[in-house]
Amino acid sequence: MKFFLIALSVLSISLPALAEDHSAFDRIIKTGTLRCGYAVWYPNMIVDPNTKQLSGVSHDLMEEIGRRTGIKIEWAQEAGFGSAEQDLRAGKYDMLCADVCFEVRRTKNAWFSRPFYSNPNYLAVRVDDTRFDKDLSLANKPEIKIATYANTIFDSYKNDSFPNAQGVDVSELGADVDTMMALVTKKVDATFNNKISIDRYNEFNGGKIKSTGEPVGYCNGSFMMGQDEAKLKYLIDSAIEEITANGTMAEIMTKYLPEKPDYWTLPPTTLKKWGE
Repeated sequence: MKFFLIALSVLSISLPALAEDHSAFDRIIKTGTLRCGYAVWYPNMIVDPNTKQLSGVSHDLMEEIGRRTGIKIEWAQEAGFGSAEQDLRAGKYDMLCADVCFEVRRTKNAWFSRPFYSNPNYLAVRVDDTRFDKDLSLANKPEIKIATYANTIFDSYKNDSFPNAQGVDVSELGADVDTMMALVTKKVDATFNNKISIDRYNEFNGGKIKSTGEPVGYCNGSFMMGQDEAKLKYLIDSAIEEITANGTMAEIMTKYLPEKPDYWTLPPTTLKKWGE
């Protein structure tokens, strides 16, 4: 009996420590370093092909968060938008520091930060394809193939708005050009994307793709972290709120993009804006 009580006492002492070891927030505070996974998607995460230097909206925002909190940002590894939940559970990084489009269905397995921007997404087709210009529902047919990334918002657009069409998953570790390459090479009839990516692809590839119709949805760009990371979420949310309120977020956005509402808008902030 005495041995049992001693063992129980040791166990009760060790359990909080064990839980602490599994908290990304406590590990970040202890080491002073936040390990970021990142997914390449212009202009949110850019990798220089020669120097491998990272830049982009999400990169600059995280570095600003690090500067304000005194936490070092370590860009640990490239990741996939659709596999972040598994990576976070495996402890491969503390947070996916890329603009993951907020989706409530994914909160069953991970948490999102406060969104730091929003942009509309469209059905994209080849420039000479007029089949869906006046009626997007015409793309909701079994013979229509739509390129998506599994377990991302593109997948949700397909399933929610075009359930009868065929979804064709492309490599989700790749950049946004994968879906558009599948479209241009006629492997699919359509895909989804924002006008930033469509316009940039056309700039370098001779205007082969267009958006059609009204937006099929909006990407509310957020960071992703593990479930039960309330302290980490509060830290990141507070930093994003402050960075948005004092105008720094707008400065980061305009560094890479013109101020166009069909490109990006910033969510409202609950803090009083700088200078008000």
